[in-house]
Amino acid sequence: MAKWDDLDFAQIHSYGDFHLVERYPNAFEAIFPQGKGSIYYLPPEKFTSFNYMEAVCKESVVPLKEVVVENSWEYIQEISKTRRLFLHKYPTRPSFLPADDSDLLNKVTSWLDKKSDWQSSPLFKRLQSKHPKIAEQILAKKNQRDT
Repeated sequence: MAKWDDLDFAQIHSYGDFHLVERYPNAFEAIFPQGKGSIYYLPPEKFTSFNYMEAVCKESVVPLKEVVVENSWEYIQEISKTRRLFLHKYPTRPSFLPADDSDLLNKVTSWLDKKSDWQSSPLFKRLQSKHPKIAEQILAKKNQRDT
């Protein structure tokens, strides 16, 4: 699978259902390969709520199970038919995710705060190309903080 992060799609667990939400057109196809891949099942009791949308694990975990699939994207689409995984193709999205991607603002700002050269970082460059309005807001926020 290609590298991806929240700039590409949001991963949201809500009321027992899992949602993958594209943040730009064709993100899923760019990220999930048409070829062989693996799906790892992880122990849910090791994960705690990070914020209203994500869960994290603060320790390494051993997968409970690995499922090797011949076509990752087709497999994910099949899982979505079970109605426990919801795929939201751009521009559709669930009502609990802001349409303007403003949920990225604080998250990406905190990522960039850890970098001394944040304006030249690959993360900020990707943000500028994929979400220019959020990049502008972060610049304004950081400039305001620095003055």
